[in-house]
Amino acid sequence: MKPNMIEMPSKGANGVIISSEYKGNIRAYELFTLRGECHYRPDLADLLVANNLINATPSVAFTGDRTTSHDKVEALQWPLDIEAYFEGRSARADQHSWIVS
Repeated sequence: MKPNMIEMPSKGANGVIISSEYKGNIRAYELFTLRGECHYRPDLADLLVANNLINATPSVAFTGDRTTSHDKVEALQWPLDIEAYFEGRSARADQHSWIVS
């Protein structure tokens, strides 16, 4: 029996943060593809630059085994509504969430 996609709760990445750079100007956006929403977020651009994430090498899936050690990553509190990303609802402006970059 095939699952009914309409009745299944949304789980996973419903949104992403994207950034662009043009002539030295960096812009950041929250893109919620399933909702068809894109929000300009200058505060996120500032955080990406301040935390040296704008030019960071993207991380990939962990390839070690259970005994492989790795550097501890610091969690940061950002002005993001994490429930909007995981549950697919509208983002609330007054929310802050812990993130690991």
